[in-house]
Amino acid sequence: YSTAGGKTWIWGRAKQMEMLIDLYEQTTNTVYLNQFSNLYNGFTYDYGTSWTWNEYNDDIMWMVIACSRAYQKTGFNAYRSVAKSNFDACYARAWDTNVGGGLYWKYPVNSSKNACVNGPGAIAAYLIYQNYGDTNYLAKAESLYQWERAKLFNASSGLIADYINTNGVVYGGATTYNQG
Repeated sequence: YSTAGGKTWIWGRAKQMEMLIDLYEQTTNTVYLNQFSNLYNGFTYDYGTSWTWNEYNDDIMWMVIACSRAYQKTGFNAYRSVAKSNFDACYARAWDTNVGGGLYWKYPVNSSKNACVNGPGAIAAYLIYQNYGDTNYLAKAESLYQWERAKLFNASSGLIADYINTNGVVYGGATTYNQG
């Protein structure tokens, strides 16, 4: 996507914000936390604090991860609460028992369960568990991880397939996006 209009798409902005958390972890220079705050304020100006208007569930999970990590470094409760509320809304619309569990990639399409949402979903749930101490999120993290491992992981090659459709057919080879 372009930056026409001055906006980076939601997942791109989330990854930029996470890079600032990474820089802070490496340097402990608070300038990076201030930059995160500025980007977060711009993000919420552009996209609001409820992200379920976005059809891509992986985009929401990337922002949940960024805000959860920022809370861990700053203690700023707004980051923690926005992460949890968006995780909960996304999980509620994306998870079901078809093909044994897992999260759908897009809403309301619900035609595939992709590695790009289930891996980040497991990480997001675990971070929320760390931030709140609620073991329900630990169970969700473990469930998503185990589901992806059972459905998309190829034990002989170590690679993760792109997705599984609603009929249980696995598609797509490994991509850098899914392996990360």
